[in-house]
Amino acid sequence: MSDFTLEDYESQYQRALGRISMYLILYREKNKLTQSELAKRMKVSQEMISKIESGNYNISLAKVFKYMSYIERPVSDLFSDTADTTDRKTIQFELKKDNQFPLIIE
Repeated sequence: MSDFTLEDYESQYQRALGRISMYLILYREKNKLTQSELAKRMKVSQEMISKIESGNYNISLAKVFKYMSYIERPVSDLFSDTADTTDRKTIQFELKKDNQFPLIIE
């Protein structure tokens, strides 16, 4: 039996969603893509990319695998304390007050 509480799972979930957002932004920047261009390649709407990047969308497990596969990141990076988050020179996190998603700011 796990010692994780419901709050622990919620915290991990929020962190994973924040990392998906970060990885999509980093992928777009690295490949010099707009949200529209990435959306077209991933066969989703630009609005969907925008919502994910801003932390305003709860992603299904199937979509997590799809998106992480597309940007060539292992799903385990979403939960790892040692995941590479240094792709960008300055990554800072600020908690968004309403839903606690980490946002990338410059």
